[in-house]
Amino acid sequence: MEVKKILLIGLSLVLLVGCNDDSIYNSINPDKLSDSTYQSDNDMSHYTPYDYFSLAMNNLKNCEQYQIVGLGDVYSVINQKVNSTNSKLGSRYFTESLSKSVTSGIINIALAERYYQDENIDIYNGNVSEDVESAEWNEEKETVNEDEFFERYAKKLSDPFPYIVTLQTINDMEVLNESELTFKFSLDPIASAYYYAKQMQYISQLDNRPTFTYIDFTFSLNEYYEFEYIKVDEQYKTQKTIAVTCTAVMNLYFSYDDIAIPSLEETCSYDIAK
Repeated sequence: MEVKKILLIGLSLVLLVGCNDDSIYNSINPDKLSDSTYQSDNDMSHYTPYDYFSLAMNNLKNCEQYQIVGLGDVYSVINQKVNSTNSKLGSRYFTESLSKSVTSGIINIALAERYYQDENIDIYNGNVSEDVESAEWNEEKETVNEDEFFERYAKKLSDPFPYIVTLQTINDMEVLNESELTFKFSLDPIASAYYYAKQMQYISQLDNRPTFTYIDFTFSLNEYYEFEYIKVDEQYKTQKTIAVTCTAVMNLYFSYDDIAIPSLEETCSYDIAK
């Protein structure tokens, strides 16, 4: 395997328990972290991994439809399974987040949420299944606008990842296999997780935000310079009644054809990720 390293001078996992001190985020101003905006350049001979990432992000944001299916695991005193689906179809967006403890412990986790966005965003809750691949959904919904949703969840449904990934948030990047367009980022664990940590805090009703030790972001592109696969490895520290270190792995699989947004009665398929 060809490996090059370039050193620089950044689906949703559900958190277990809360962090005791999140003041480390106070020094971060996300508005000063520039966007990963792709600048068109026909000469790709000098492309860095970040250039390929920016190109793929540009293609993802401008495509008419996509689906991102995720399978994840969280390892700690309580192991947790996480499945997610994020879809775009025209101007509509959809997210399903499922999570459940797979080992019993002091705290047992079971979460099922769906978000549907057209003009506003409809939020549904449910009871997750034992295999964490479906849920029994409550018909009652809460409707919020995009600003209200962002204030609460610290994310937009049009953003495919919860991380801030820019040149300012990448500590290290590698070319793992140039011919197969496979690259790796080691993200700044604080700056890149600025919004992600707030999202985790709200979803799990924590007192404070978790603090990350590392976030590694490996991605592969297809022949059209679209995301094909992303693997996220991360570790974060939490504390509520006891201090806990959580290690998480999330595998994301991308498709771009025949995308459909399911009704509340329909289930999402996770076969693409198997």
